[in-house]
Amino acid sequence: IHHLRILPKHYYTPTMITWITRVATAAQQYPSTLRQHQRTLSYSLQEKFITRSLPSPASIDLHNDLSHAISIVRKYDPSGYLPGMLLSTSEARAGYFGLRAFWVETGLRFGLGTNITNGIIGSNNAKYDLGTANGRLHFWKEGLDSVFSSLEDTNQQSHINDRDQGSLLCIKHPTLRLVRYLYSTPSSLLDDTILHTQQSRESLHTILNARIQDLELRQYPTVESLVSRCHDSCSGLNSLVLECAGLPPSIESSNEASEMSLATHRAGLHFGVTHGISNALRMAIVIASTTTTTTSTSAVGSEGSYNTTNTAGRIVLPQDLCEKYSLLRPRYVLSALAMGDEDCKAKLKLVVKDMVDIARDELRLGEEEMNAAQDVLNSGQQMQYKRAREAFLPVLAATTFLNRLEERDYDLTDRGLRNVSRGEQMVCSWNLLRKWCVGFF
Repeated sequence: IHHLRILPKHYYTPTMITWITRVATAAQQYPSTLRQHQRTLSYSLQEKFITRSLPSPASIDLHNDLSHAISIVRKYDPSGYLPGMLLSTSEARAGYFGLRAFWVETGLRFGLGTNITNGIIGSNNAKYDLGTANGRLHFWKEGLDSVFSSLEDTNQQSHINDRDQGSLLCIKHPTLRLVRYLYSTPSSLLDDTILHTQQSRESLHTILNARIQDLELRQYPTVESLVSRCHDSCSGLNSLVLECAGLPPSIESSNEASEMSLATHRAGLHFGVTHGISNALRMAIVIASTTTTTTSTSAVGSEGSYNTTNTAGRIVLPQDLCEKYSLLRPRYVLSALAMGDEDCKAKLKLVVKDMVDIARDELRLGEEEMNAAQDVLNSGQQMQYKRAREAFLPVLAATTFLNRLEERDYDLTDRGLRNVSRGEQMVCSWNLLRKWCVGFF
């Protein structure tokens, strides 16, 4: 496996794809012998991709900021790491990791969020109570305002010149600096124009507002409210990543180019719901299988996205679905599960199955939109469609998780769902690589 190199897609033959699959099968049987090779290969590729994702010459600061973003995604959002490394253009990679790191870091609560932010801006910052989720989200909100205000005030100065503005929050955090770089540097994927700062600013603040609202929410009243929250968070991330990949959320629908772009953004809206629901169920597993609120990356696995929006005594189950199956409120569900109530467990499975069905329906609708985008392609738009398809690779991890949940009879209390072996992680990674080679949609 240490001789394997990631090549351009057209170099992969059916024989090579079959070989990759066999390596994945061997990895499942002999994970310990491949673990060191996987780690060495992964870090080697990361350094190469950081270099390839930056303009030439790139500043040391910019290199370090992108390295920070990639490390955050790799550690706390494993399902998003490999898809980002497989993106085919430098602008798309930098945008993907910068925005996904923002999405991940704003979702880190409890001790993790505190340790990372303290280490960057200092633990004695009196303005922000970094010991609370509200304080950290307040920091991120003002940090975003600082990013876009500095763009307006300095007429889009370069990333390097930002270092002279030490009083700005966007200078103190590598993720914020990288976000500012993305929105101050012309992109060749957008005909050397700059990303839509106003619309992107609103999308980023919408993600933050969703995080803030989740702090106090004990239960979504309806399925529609859960879907709406997925639109605000995960679908919003998809839209931002698509724009960095050269597909802006066009409002002009009179030509084929904008029709294709609009279709991909509609697909991202649906895929975001699949991602959001799978995240909610994934984190509910940690609570339901232990009847505690302890979370860790070991419970996430390679197909998981780290999202610690859960608070004490809460499982993300919409109230209308609970009422449909006469299921008690979540905090009582936890007590019933702890006492071994089989009737409660059976009802919980029905609620989870409905949520999985909704996630799969949204996945199907997203695939239909991608097919619609492909129908309006002309010869000059193939690369745009290819970049859109690559941007949606993380949804494969969500479907992998949904498949595992279905195989376990939708039982959130099954401890086998919590831990993913090294072999399973590698199989998931190679399956994703295979889809990247032969096409997902």
